[in-house]
Amino acid sequence: RLMIAAFFAFLLGGDESHAAAKKSGTQTFDPKAPVFFMIGSQRSGSNWLRTMLNEREDLAGPHPPHVLRDYMPIIDKFGDLHNPENLEIMIDHVCTFVERNLVTWLNKHGKPILFDRAGVLKAVNISTQKLAERTSTQITGQDFLVATMDEIMNIYARLNDKRTWM
Repeated sequence: RLMIAAFFAFLLGGDESHAAAKKSGTQTFDPKAPVFFMIGSQRSGSNWLRTMLNEREDLAGPHPPHVLRDYMPIIDKFGDLHNPENLEIMIDHVCTFVERNLVTWLNKHGKPILFDRAGVLKAVNISTQKLAERTSTQITGQDFLVATMDEIMNIYARLNDKRTWM
């Protein structure tokens, strides 16, 4: 409980780096801001906590589409994701999966979010290229999937004028 309370206090307290934006009532997505992964077991209150944190003006917490849970076990079925055609198909599947989520993701104007597949593809390619350069390792299908999820979450945060996402 102490760890949860400390985490909650940190999130509710914010930080000085966005104090000016908070005062002015404007937020801009910050790609360098930390993101938070919240993992909860069934009936643990994690969805309630997510909805409360989503009310912050700087933190996006959309209804989870469970992309990693549902796609990680089948990522190999898309073939070699270094092949641009296979990567485009995987990105289209993931974007469609999120767009058709039981709880529709909305932008700040209350309109459903539709993803620009070409934009997601470009961001995924940049992200995975940077990862390969930093780690000097071969990018895996799982890396492509995580990069896709990261960009989808970034888009949600940007379209809702949030600084970062969880």
